[in-house]
Parts: sequence; structure tokens; C-alpha cells
Amino acid sequence: PSHHQYWVSYISAQLQTDDLEAARRTFDLAQVNGLPEGVAASLRRQIDLSLPALRAAVAADPYSAEAHTNLGATLK
Repeated sequence: PSHHQYWVSYISAQLQTDDLEAARRTFDLAQVNGLPEGVAASLRRQIDLSLPALRAAVAADPYSAEAHTNLGATLK
């Protein structure tokens, strides 16, 4: 899709459902498909800001396999 609002909505929904790995893949795809630089920077900040939340989840429950998996996927 060539409309950047599609990408913004799609990635925002993925972030809201804590699917950071999918959000990162979608972000990369959006950039390849011409996502404007300013929009890309804003989305990148949203993705980056979700990282502290994942670290906090791991700290709160260090035995949570899901939290570690999500954090590891985000740090790739």
C-alpha cells in the first residue's frame, strides 16, 4: 500500500497487541514501500519506546518465557 496511514495504523495495532516482532517486520516492509522519512521516524520511536516495557516485564517475571522471547525478538 502506498498510503502511509495504512502502515501507521497497522504497526500501531501490532504494538497495542504487544506483537513487537511483527511490528518490526511490518516497519521494514513499510520503509521498502516508500514510507515517508518523518513518519518512519515517528514509528521507530514508538517501537523503541516499547522496549522498556518489555524489559520491565522481564524484570517483573524473570521466569516468563514469553517475556524473554518478546524481548529477544525486539533486540534482534
